[in-house]
Amino acid sequence: MRDADEILEGMTQAQRDAVTHLDGPALVLAGPGSGKTRGITRRIALLVAQGIPPWQILAVTFTNKAASELRRRVEELLPADLPGRRGLVVATFHSFAVQFLRRHAAAAGIPADFAIFDSADQREALKQAIAAADLAVAQWPVAGVASSISQQKNALRTPEEWAKVAVDWRERTLLRIWREYEAQLRRSKALDFDDLLVRTAMLLRSREEVRTAARERFRYLLIDEYQA
Repeated sequence: MRDADEILEGMTQAQRDAVTHLDGPALVLAGPGSGKTRGITRRIALLVAQGIPPWQILAVTFTNKAASELRRRVEELLPADLPGRRGLVVATFHSFAVQFLRRHAAAAGIPADFAIFDSADQREALKQAIAAADLAVAQWPVAGVASSISQQKNALRTPEEWAKVAVDWRERTLLRIWREYEAQLRRSKALDFDDLLVRTAMLLRSREEVRTAARERFRYLLIDEYQA
């Protein structure tokens, strides 16, 4: 295992400050090519060198490509025979959420073998939902409906919560479509991409035992990049 000097070799002072930060939240704002991924991977290596078990570390990023690169760099820094190395989780937000929800499906109120609707599945389901709401796709384009529903989901609203604040005809109509869409998801035992993140967030907010289990499992959370 590399020591701290080897891990920090060649890093700027700003990068060293980020990498050596141990406990508590830290936000690093950096542009393209400034060494963000390098900093994340070196920080993981330094945490392990300081005695943090690899299985207590979770690193997440947005795209599959970024996650693969992050994983590759971490593997280069950590010994292959490092105890607990296989427990280190490097994943996209969505792939981690899938694993998390399957593990805590009962608490989330969903089947553990839920399917995942991709973009094509979602488009087809929304077309059916629009028809079931006695509306026409020509007047309610699928892309626009999907965007509106996504906005509400990412605000952590349920259809019931949106019903309390939907004030005009357009919002109330979108709410009808959303409810039909949710019924389609339930019949298919499926979640869409937004659901993966939203249900994970809502589960952590609402169930103390799940939050406790997550805290005990992952002591350090590192986020390589995200999209707002």
